[in-house]
Amino acid sequence: MKLTTFALLLISTCTFAQSSNIRNLLDTALTENKSLFVYASPITTIQLDKTDINHYTYLLSEYTDLPFDTLSFLEIIQNVSQLDTSKWTDDELPRHLLVNNRQETIQKSYVLRKFNTIDEQKVQHYLERVAQFNTTAPEARRISYFSRPLFNNAKTVALIRWGYTGGGCVVLYQRQANQTWLELGPIQLWAY
Repeated sequence: MKLTTFALLLISTCTFAQSSNIRNLLDTALTENKSLFVYASPITTIQLDKTDINHYTYLLSEYTDLPFDTLSFLEIIQNVSQLDTSKWTDDELPRHLLVNNRQETIQKSYVLRKFNTIDEQKVQHYLERVAQFNTTAPEARRISYFSRPLFNNAKTVALIRWGYTGGGCVVLYQRQANQTWLELGPIQLWAY
C-alpha cells in the first residue's frame, strides 16, 4: 500500500514538473508574440537534417554569444519523429484564445468562460480584441501558428517551429538554472 501511494505520488510529481517545464517554455516563447489568437492545431512537422548542423549553429551564432552543445542539436534531430501533434488545449495556453480556422467567429461565451477568473477590465479588453478579430477580414486576421516544443533528451533545450504569413522559422530555447527558458535565436529562417 505504501509503495503504491509512493509510486502514484512520484508519477504525479513528475507529471506536474514536466507540465510546469512546458508551461514555462510556452510563456517565454509566447511573450514575444503579442497575438491573443492561436491555431488550435499546431504545426505538425519540423524538418531538420544532421548534415545541416553547421548551418544551424552558424545561424544561431548570429543571434547569441552563448556557447551551445551540438550534442543537444543531434538529440533533438533524433527526436523529431516523437513530435506531439495533438491539438492545443485551453489549459496549456491559458492566456490565449484557440481558433480552428481563419473564418471562425469567436463567441463571447468562450471568452467569458476562459477568462472568468481575471478582473473585469481585462475581460473587457479581451472582448474588444475579439470583436475586432471577428470584424477583420479572415485573410487579415493575426493568428499565431506554432509547433509543440521538441526537446533534447534531458529536456534542457527545446525548439519550436513558427509559421507566419509569408515565411517561418525554427527557434531554439535553453532552460536556465532557475527553470525559466531563454530564447537563444533561430536555427532556420525562410520566406515564401
